[in-house]
Amino acid sequence: MVLFKWMKKPIHIRVWFAVVGLGFLFMGAVFKDRPIAYSAGNEVVVRWATLDETNIVKFEVYRSGGADKPFNYAGELKPQGNNSTYEFRDQAVFKTESGFYLYKIRSVFSDNSAIDSDVSFGVSHLSSTAVRTWGSIKAMFR
Repeated sequence: MVLFKWMKKPIHIRVWFAVVGLGFLFMGAVFKDRPIAYSAGNEVVVRWATLDETNIVKFEVYRSGGADKPFNYAGELKPQGNNSTYEFRDQAVFKTESGFYLYKIRSVFSDNSAIDSDVSFGVSHLSSTAVRTWGSIKAMFR
């Protein structure tokens, strides 16, 4: 409600934002939920679900080794059509050091334009070499 000195009655101002169906507009595709990433053994799994994929020819996944590091191409998935769920398995991450990784998704359209996600999402991942080393240390004290 807004009331200025010159107004005799208050007025209601409504602020609208883009909501499509039950999802939200995120980097060119309409997603049901915010994408997530989680560590699963020797890989990191990146998951997302879409509502609308009009004119999208592929989804590219990018990984960064931290907030101050650049994003590098990790792989891609082809679109499956509206209302689809995607799961990208980053198996190259186990070859790197353990740490916190950020991921983002790029939507590539049929006219070769692309939109990067403005929100990156992260995961803490323990590499397989660190897991084996920790297991070896525990075995020494049994």
